[in-house]
Amino acid sequence: MDGVWGWTSGRAVACYLGGAVLLALFGVRALRIEDPLFDVRVMFGRALGPTLVVTVLGSFVLSAYAYLSALMLETPRQPGITYGFGLTAWEVATYQLPYALVAIVLGLTGGLLVRRYGPRATLRLAMASFAVSMTLLALFPSHTWQICLWSAIYGIGFALSPLSTAQLVVDAVPPEQTAVSTSVLGVARSLGSGVAVPVTGAILAHDVLRADPRTHQAVYTDGAFMWAFLSAAACAVAALVVAMFMRGPARHVASAPGVRGADSTSRAGVGS
Repeated sequence: MDGVWGWTSGRAVACYLGGAVLLALFGVRALRIEDPLFDVRVMFGRALGPTLVVTVLGSFVLSAYAYLSALMLETPRQPGITYGFGLTAWEVATYQLPYALVAIVLGLTGGLLVRRYGPRATLRLAMASFAVSMTLLALFPSHTWQICLWSAIYGIGFALSPLSTAQLVVDAVPPEQTAVSTSVLGVARSLGSGVAVPVTGAILAHDVLRADPRTHQAVYTDGAFMWAFLSAAACAVAALVVAMFMRGPARHVASAPGVRGADSTSRAGVGS
């Protein structure tokens, strides 16, 4: 946009409205045809809608962490800021090793947790870990042990959120819609990730401490990183609230005699 368009410029607002209109037209068309690409009532109804909302919000946290933590750790420590370690890309990876180790362990055992406690419980744990870790990174980013510990807490959500949402999709939709529903879940992840970097980047750009006149590299204030991480924490809290009101699939008895699986789970009854 050549640095000219703003968030509230006429052309930007026209893009927002145009996208909303196209999405609405797609929904209307999908409701009217006999065999749509996917069932809009299922995707955005009580069965799957809450899972998609949590996925978008959780993906915001994932991308915000990846962007903000690397930028914060690679910034050299200098007067006027309390964060910054001046790390190389390789050294940044070592600081994030705690979350990787936690994610590996939970990746191997997460399936057992989902089976034992259910996907909604593990999803709530994932979103709670996101909220706690993002808040702590916002408030206490000055020491190595802090970064490593907060990173390990983040790793809980990093491992459990995709496991939980994938199982919720399987539970929420009929078997013949599982594949397309999983694809829509991937779109939801991309949406949250795509929004995270522009939003957090805009928050950082609002509070620049100084910029190198030669390289134009910006150094952001402590407050800039604090609010950026808190925006991710707010998304995690919102996702946790949605997850708290999720209910398990309702069971029903088939009315037709002789139908196998009369006590099977109804896949369209997940409450929001």
